[in-house]
Amino acid sequence: MDDSSDPATAAAPALRVVSGTVSFRERIALPPGAVVTVRVADVSLADAPAVVLAQNAIEVVGQVPVPFELAVDPADVDERATIAVWARLRSAVGTWVSDTHTPVLTRGAGNTADVVVRRTPDA
Repeated sequence: MDDSSDPATAAAPALRVVSGTVSFRERIALPPGAVVTVRVADVSLADAPAVVLAQNAIEVVGQVPVPFELAVDPADVDERATIAVWARLRSAVGTWVSDTHTPVLTRGAGNTADVVVRRTPDA
C-alpha cells in the first residue's frame, strides 16, 4: 500500500541551507576565542526589525575566512521577501560587522554568501 498521500507519513520539506564565508580585509591574526555570529534574516521592511530565520555562533578555529552553514525552514521564506545574511566577528583585538545586506534565497539570489565584515570603532 502506498502511504505517500498520508500526511502523517509525508516527508517534511527539506531545509534550505545557506552557506558561505565571513572574512575581513585587515592583515591581522585573530587571537584564540574569536567568535563569528551569522544570521539569515528577512530584511524586507525598512521600518521594522529584521525577522531572524536562522542564526549560529561559530568559534573561530584558525583565521579568516570562516566557513558557515545555516539551515532555514522553507516555510519561513516568503519568495517575495528580501532575505539576507548578516555577520559579526568579535575578538580580543576588535569587532567587525557586515554593513551591507548580502542577499540569499529569494529574488534570484542563490544560497551562498561570502560576507566581508568591517571593523567598528573601539567603544
